[in-house]
Amino acid sequence: MVNETYERYRFSKLIQDRDVHFDIYLAEICHLADSCHFEGVEELMLRNRIIIEAATHHKLVQVHNLTLKQAIDICNASDDASWQLEVMSTPDEVLLLQSVKSPHCGGGCSASD
Repeated sequence: MVNETYERYRFSKLIQDRDVHFDIYLAEICHLADSCHFEGVEELMLRNRIIIEAATHHKLVQVHNLTLKQAIDICNASDDASWQLEVMSTPDEVLLLQSVKSPHCGGGCSASD
């Protein structure tokens, strides 16, 4: 038997740590929401929880009439962009340009041009 009051308390206290990918956070709050028995308002409760506690909440409050799907899409896009920016700023991820003819310029240009 599930203690609904306790499960709702846990749901309301779960936050997304900045080091945790949004998908992991989403899976955990969805799991908690299942045991909260939010019949009829589960999507609204999930959306509100994401807006309040997700690492990207500042972007979410800017969207008028935000849906749960929009909130999830924005959070996933933000996580992806953060990861890409981190990779791009890592010095070890430098690609060396070689002096070879490029098939994109009809073979008439090279990296040294």
